Amino acid sequence: MTKVKKLKALFDFVRVPDETFVSRLTVIHDKMLGNTAFPTPLVDLAVFKTGITNYAAAAAAALDGGKQAKADKKKQHEALVKMAEQLGHYVEANSNDDPATFTSSGFEIRPTTRVPPQPLAGEIFRPEELRRTDHPGRAVSERIHFIYGASTPPLRGRE
Repeated sequence: MTKVKKLKALFDFVRVPDETFVSRLTVIHDKMLGNTAFPTPLVDLAVFKTGITNYAAAAAAALDGGKQAKADKKKQHEALVKMAEQLGHYVEANSNDDPATFTSSGFEIRPTTRVPPQPLAGEIFRPEELRRTDHPGRAVSERIHFIYGASTPPLRGRE
């Protein structure tokens, strides 16, 4: 028996610049409006469009750096994210796991495959290349085991 993978909405637009955020939400609004596959969304699309317009205005007002303008922008952003998440979950539930129907809503499908870790940026040093002698006349030397970009602290061992 083949297991059908449930389609999930990709919410990658939450932490993007203001212009990208507004444009992605506008695309979602425009594609959801009048879409026969999603006749009764949980969020009123007129309220959603008003929220997008108000956020764009608040983002422009927050460019001067006023505290109140930034607070208004943040509050509008949180409200829009909640509305977009509600719409996304509505699309997930009502798309019947059909990718064409799902993408007709303006949402992107979250990938189900894991991305393998990327190689470390920068040069990788071999431990024998990093050799330090505390006192030139003594036999005390220390090898420093260090990989540039690794998340663990360097290991140190005495010879």
